[in-house]
Amino acid sequence: MRELVTIRKISEINPIPNADAIEVATVDGWQVVTKKNEFNLGDNCVYFEIDSFLPESDERFSFLMKNGVRTQDGISGHVLRTVELRGQISQGLVLPLGTPENTIFPEIWEYLFVHNMDDTSPYLADFSQLLGVVKWDPPIPAELAGHVEGPFPGFIPVTDQIRIQNVPKFLEDKDDFYEVTMKLDGSSMTAFVKDGKLGVCSRNWQLKISEENAGNTFVRYLKESGLGEAMLKFGDNFAVQGELMGPGIQKNRENFRMHQFFIYDIFDIDTQQFLPSVIRRQLAGILMKATGNVVNHVPIIEQSIRLGDIGSLPNMLKYA
Repeated sequence: MRELVTIRKISEINPIPNADAIEVATVDGWQVVTKKNEFNLGDNCVYFEIDSFLPESDERFSFLMKNGVRTQDGISGHVLRTVELRGQISQGLVLPLGTPENTIFPEIWEYLFVHNMDDTSPYLADFSQLLGVVKWDPPIPAELAGHVEGPFPGFIPVTDQIRIQNVPKFLEDKDDFYEVTMKLDGSSMTAFVKDGKLGVCSRNWQLKISEENAGNTFVRYLKESGLGEAMLKFGDNFAVQGELMGPGIQKNRENFRMHQFFIYDIFDIDTQQFLPSVIRRQLAGILMKATGNVVNHVPIIEQSIRLGDIGSLPNMLKYA
């Protein structure tokens, strides 16, 4: 799961051209616009990652509410998004951690004391639950919601991916090779077979495969595409994860006339491992053929590339 609220360190501070009141602070791989002179180089801070939903009831976040308030699960709050201020991209929010005697986050300091931690290392813990911060999930259209079987199965990893800004050390890797695929803008879907039983999930929930759920887009696609039938023929316990795209999903920016599914991961449930890219592409090809090419693989930009050759994080973001 994503760590939305963490203790980090200000590693760089730079001016913004033609801006007198704001500057840009670098926190690991993230650049965040802050008030001028709010931080010094090396200061510890509390970093809130983009997609964080900050509750309106917490006065520490009240200054953000003028920028927009949304509602999730009956709670009002502000969603942190990537914004541009005076030509500078800003991703997330940083607030001073302060000292135990002078802080706006006494609950964080209490947590550190109780768990015998100090404030000198980042990623000590995820403080989102402590502060009532949750991940913002856009409202699901009715045709995608459906009747729920239960929570997302614990024997399959959820589909959230780690952002490169949080793991910049990967760019120091000079030896390993990586596959690069296109990030598609649809809705996360997981189809799986376990002990001869077929299942299908949205990002957070397993859905009932039943007549009462026949109108649900995930359930209907699993049946009408032939994907479920093709998966059952393997006789193995595995999950196929991908992006469901088409009418009614994320404004269908690709203008697909019918729903399409793009595979990006295949997970072996028994061994609890993702299949290597070569085997995944082979298995995806079998599923594509079995479904008359209604099922696809996500576009592959590079089959083998060394991240270390890209060099720096700015170069990686430009490449992306």
